[in-house]
Amino acid sequence: MQKNRLKILSKQIQNENGQYHINSSLLLLFSTPFIVWQMGVIFYSGTTMSLFGRTPIPLTQEDTTLVIAAGYLLSILALCLFPRKAVWMERILLPIALVATVFMLLPFSPVIITVLFYMAAFVCVFTIGTMMSVASQHFTVDTTWRDGIISMTVGGVLISILQNDLFDIDFTLFVLLSVLLITMLTALFYLIPAKIEVPFVTRQHKPQMPKILFIGIWLISGFSTLLVCFASSYAESVPGGVSAIYLSAAVMAVLLHILRKRLGANSIRIFGVFFAISVFGFVIAYLSI
Repeated sequence: MQKNRLKILSKQIQNENGQYHINSSLLLLFSTPFIVWQMGVIFYSGTTMSLFGRTPIPLTQEDTTLVIAAGYLLSILALCLFPRKAVWMERILLPIALVATVFMLLPFSPVIITVLFYMAAFVCVFTIGTMMSVASQHFTVDTTWRDGIISMTVGGVLISILQNDLFDIDFTLFVLLSVLLITMLTALFYLIPAKIEVPFVTRQHKPQMPKILFIGIWLISGFSTLLVCFASSYAESVPGGVSAIYLSAAVMAVLLHILRKRLGANSIRIFGVFFAISVFGFVIAYLSI
């Protein structure tokens, strides 16, 4: 009885929200550049782009960690306080990141270039939260799945090329690539309507979530984060590891598409299969040492 009621409620909410959501390729057009900018340029710039210790920019791991943490926390706080303002946030922040990145090409002192880099890095991390908010609020579920999988595939291949150990990508090319990607993101956020009033679930709907499901979702999210951290740390410690992990991410995106077609839209079942595959991958990685 309760299960049927939840299905009816879910269907009702989806029908109500469907008229407000966008079904187009806009999400794909700005999610792919963001994936490349975020994971391929900012977070792993220390290994391939030779920013830490081998360029005039005096970056430190401690300061970078603080910038990343601040971006995450402030993104969560901003979306909690202003859940419908995600597009406007990016319309303000992305031009700042673009200007900061362009100025990195000018002959400023290392200290100023460091500040400019951290400004762009902060916006990049902050955008993770707003991108998720825009994907869920402004686009249909099918569009988010389709474009997300394509973005993971294309982005993973591009990042594996960027994070290679065969040829170095110098700082100037790194900045020029960042300028291109941020420009695309800035332009596309102005193409997305910012005033879509998506109806949120309210107390009137009286939704009830089983405790085991609520706890399970939190465990899945936390365990997934730990897996990503462990995988990234291990990948950076071996030659060609960063390229391999993102190339495998592209392959996993294709596998995700196949699983969704076979299992339907049941994300929980998909996560179970992926956890099994990831554990198997970690066993192989450990044995390979």
